[in-house]
Amino acid sequence: MRKATVTAATGIAMLLWAAAGPAQAAPAQPPAPRWHVVYRTYSATAGPLTSVTAPARDDAWAVGTQGGTRPLILHWNGAAWTRVTIPGAGEFEPRVVTSTSPDDVWILGHAVNRHGVGHATAYRYDGRAWHPITLPAPFQDGVFAAVSASDAWGYLYASCVTVGVGSGPGSTECASSVWHWNGATWSLHDMNGLVSDITAAGGRAWFLDLTAIQGVTANHTTGLPVVYAATGAATRKVSALGTRVTGSAQLAASAAGQLWVLAHVASARQPLTLYHWTAPRWVAAAVPARAAGAPLVVKGELAFDGGSGVWAGPFAHWTGRRWVNADPGRELTGASGYALAGIAPVQGTAGLWAVGWVTRTPADKTHDTLIARYA
Repeated sequence: MRKATVTAATGIAMLLWAAAGPAQAAPAQPPAPRWHVVYRTYSATAGPLTSVTAPARDDAWAVGTQGGTRPLILHWNGAAWTRVTIPGAGEFEPRVVTSTSPDDVWILGHAVNRHGVGHATAYRYDGRAWHPITLPAPFQDGVFAAVSASDAWGYLYASCVTVGVGSGPGSTECASSVWHWNGATWSLHDMNGLVSDITAAGGRAWFLDLTAIQGVTANHTTGLPVVYAATGAATRKVSALGTRVTGSAQLAASAAGQLWVLAHVASARQPLTLYHWTAPRWVAAAVPARAAGAPLVVKGELAFDGGSGVWAGPFAHWTGRRWVNADPGRELTGASGYALAGIAPVQGTAGLWAVGWVTRTPADKTHDTLIARYA
């Protein structure tokens, strides 16, 4: 209701205001989003979780280890987290879980044979059962992206050769090898440059490739980022970011083809910067050291938030306009120490899953399982 204006010339306005009754209260504002502990265990065989994926609002998976080398696999059905056992995966150490739908979930890790030798292993869930997937040797499980049941990419290795030119720094040529899964077999593909990150969105895989490499011999690797998109086994160049960055650059993508690159600029101060691509240009946003009066902790995965921005780990959220400091401090678990590692946006919402560990008590530093949700 619009409030009447009162003047010295008339008392009519006062009468109208009284007749109209009290002013309506402003609508209640929803509470600010914050972290909530959803799952925490004090089991003697509990352990830290390393990765989480959420293919649907009422469906999520988290993986880690318990009792040393035994798998810890948890499933969210929309109401509770419960433990899941994969037949034949007794000595399996899960490290990464990812998904494209509730009927296409991948877990990658290491299996240990009776001689104590580990080898990369994968299991895939088709909505009904888990199936072992033979991985080629060698295979690194740290960088992996699944597009569908018949389209997935994994990172193998990169190699560089530096040729000296007189007393100068010389020139460096690098190449990366990646594996592609077509639903039945793995094939090896070579790419020029250093593949820094791989992600999947919109039915495609996306590669962040560093080119024009410098500083390999001095252990200060820098390069010019180039983004490639892969449909099936065919790759194409999408865009090049004309700023030299360090070798730890990360990539996130949306189904519509928006891209984000988080990297330290290769300069004297190496400022951390977030670059956003919406064709035909890149827009840079500086990552501040502090937000909301506290240090902004940027550590962990870079993930599209399902809206207009990205999460840079569990405590730093770029909304597309500003940085939100989501670090809860000790209020999340009380006086216990904790860490959140893997993150996964909750499909169709602005929420986020995060997994990690929490110390059992202030005196007992045993790491127990921790799952939290930002909502």
